[in-house]
Amino acid sequence: MTQMQWKTSVLVVVDDFTGANDAGCGLAAMGARVNVLFNPAASVRAQDADVWILNTDSRACDAALAAQRTLQAYSPPGGAGRRWLDFQKGRLHFAW
Repeated sequence: MTQMQWKTSVLVVVDDFTGANDAGCGLAAMGARVNVLFNPAASVRAQDADVWILNTDSRACDAALAAQRTLQAYSPPGGAGRRWLDFQKGRLHFAW
């Protein structure tokens, strides 16, 4: 398999561990360097991966807590000034 060259960082926000693994395995199989985070506030360097998967562990939460965790996840690793391609089941978002 040819190694894909990633030019845009990808942020994937998922609500459970299974979703994190499913997304990560598929993208890693395409040649991406994938990191899964279970704490959106973790200190990381954006350049350490092509794809960041943030698990909010919010599937079983009440709606208010799930919304809070999801919003927190949208502070991508590496902070402001980083370009992101964000995929959410059937939707594509660009963050600049």
